[in-house]
Amino acid sequence: MTVRGCPSRVRASPARDRLLRGQRLRQQLDLAVAAEDYERASLLRDEIKSLASVDDGPGDGS
Repeated sequence: MTVRGCPSRVRASPARDRLLRGQRLRQQLDLAVAAEDYERASLLRDEIKSLASVDDGPGDGS
């Protein structure tokens, strides 16, 4: 989240935000699987894949 007038060193970068979100999603996925909530696990897995595809984006040199 950006704050107007806030120095960039205080704001998290978009890449860091994605990294932290991915970590939270993976933790939630682990909990959903442990609770045998496979429908939620499937949704979380799809969200993690979607987040990863943003990271891979065009222009990755492949």
